[in-house]
Amino acid sequence: MVFDPRTSLRELEAPPVLHEGDAQWSVKLLRRLLALFGYGPPAWLDPALPVLAEFDNELGILVGAFQIRCGLDPTGVVDAATWQAFLEQAPPGGTRLVDGRLAIEMRIVEVALAAEARSIREHGANRGATVEMIQRHAGTASAVPWCVAFAWAVVDLAYFLEQELPPQLGQAQKLSSSALVNWAREHARLHEEPAEARPGDLIVLRGGNTGFFHTALTVALPREGFVATVEGNTNEGGSAEGDGIYARRRRVGREHCVFVRL
Repeated sequence: MVFDPRTSLRELEAPPVLHEGDAQWSVKLLRRLLALFGYGPPAWLDPALPVLAEFDNELGILVGAFQIRCGLDPTGVVDAATWQAFLEQAPPGGTRLVDGRLAIEMRIVEVALAAEARSIREHGANRGATVEMIQRHAGTASAVPWCVAFAWAVVDLAYFLEQELPPQLGQAQKLSSSALVNWAREHARLHEEPAEARPGDLIVLRGGNTGFFHTALTVALPREGFVATVEGNTNEGGSAEGDGIYARRRRVGREHCVFVRL
């Protein structure tokens, strides 16, 4: 007999509204429902395997993608309309519902979070085996600032895993925040309003002698004036010349940053 998590959903008289940060049984059901519709790993559909009960950033991105496909506002909050959509929509029968761009966004976030979880650190200023691999991937020698190079490495790997070709960047755009912004403006890939930002976008901070001084990867939608990021060449204090890869929160707004969608 095939396991269908919608059976459990139908048995609930009033499914709870779920937000990021919640931890309860209904989050487990949510993960299994998302997998049924192609928005999660197939393992989530195996009733013999455990799934997490915590509603994290990545789960919110998957919820938002499902909501977009169903014509709902992509809030990432699981409300009554979202629960109902799981009952009214037909599962894809093995065909993933996520379109090409959404798949890229989700993969960028996945790779960025995986990199952050490795606690990668420098060994010497802008040095270390992994840091130098990132620098070489961008086509440069070691011992140079590498925040943009890290972001590019994540994006490039995400496209590879989705079997798609990434945008063609020159070496300057893989190393310089300002050069990246100039390229994005010329190629209609620049977004200056936080409301336009998507998970997987690059956030480029304003400042420095050239106008922009630091680049990171967004891993969630902006909320209450901030966005969650994963970034290289920073530290726990948020320096643009740090010692490793960290999860951060950055202030958003036209006066603080722009977003680049690769």
